[in-house]
Amino acid sequence: VGKAIEISPSFAEDLLSAEGAAGGATKLFLSEENDLYIFAENQYIIQDALCLSSHSLQLMERALRLYNGRAFYDGTGDLNPEDLAPLVRKYGLVVL
Repeated sequence: VGKAIEISPSFAEDLLSAEGAAGGATKLFLSEENDLYIFAENQYIIQDALCLSSHSLQLMERALRLYNGRAFYDGTGDLNPEDLAPLVRKYGLVVL
């Protein structure tokens, strides 16, 4: 998975330019609650597999609730696989 896309006001344009460029996966970094609203509004653009990353377990869970698909976590962030276990069971998060 390539470099994470930071969610910003230009998120839709960033997604469109990144789709297909990272070897079949789009990685998003969620840093604050406002990111969730922008993500939810623009998730229809995502065609590749989705990798979610964040420093916050709560943001990860809320993003998984909003996402109309199955996401994965590549293990490069600060979250421990043990902490992600409830998200695996509840939302089908794939932890690599």
